[in-house]
Amino acid sequence: MKQMRAITTIMTVDIRNFSYHSSHADRRLRNDEDFSRKNDIVCDFVCQFHDLTLDVIRIFDPEMEASVISTGDGVIVGFRGEEHATRALKCANTLQSEYLPAFKQVNVDIVEKRQESALNFGIGMHTGSVNVKFYKDYHNPHVMLPLMLGEPVNISTRMEALTKMHPESNVLFSEATHEEADPAVLGSNIIDFHVHNIVGFGTIHVYGLPRLD
Repeated sequence: MKQMRAITTIMTVDIRNFSYHSSHADRRLRNDEDFSRKNDIVCDFVCQFHDLTLDVIRIFDPEMEASVISTGDGVIVGFRGEEHATRALKCANTLQSEYLPAFKQVNVDIVEKRQESALNFGIGMHTGSVNVKFYKDYHNPHVMLPLMLGEPVNISTRMEALTKMHPESNVLFSEATHEEADPAVLGSNIIDFHVHNIVGFGTIHVYGLPRLD
């Protein structure tokens, strides 16, 4: 199997409340027909979300160096190469602006007006050394799929989860990403969320990009 190890900025993107809206948990649903209708809308939206996300990633990954893995209701991206942290932050900020109308529309389509259960998104980032390995695609053994392993992957998912605690930011990133990125890109609008205790990883200084809505 092919493999490489590289300093990488991992960006984890996740659709919030997807599990709720893809199950029978919504007590407002009167019957299976209501559930099927909403489930079709949500599943179609996930496909739209993936297409939109990949389109934006391509803008900030012109050399096609990034590793991209679908998690079903989310995406994990490993930015490598020159200015990987800067490009990851630019990508996250652009994703914010592109996601806003899409998420607003899907919540209208599923008639979800409750903020606490609306479909939303979170983005988390961390920078560090990652093992990138490849394995054969199930349908085509000539196609190799990426597998990213390492602490930055786990911490980036923790950063994404932290956005639930900080509604003023949909994008959180670690001190390691902050230090790696171009200061000019960070600007003066960065939110300092200070030190957080990240389960399994100790204390990490957390920063965020302000919400655009």
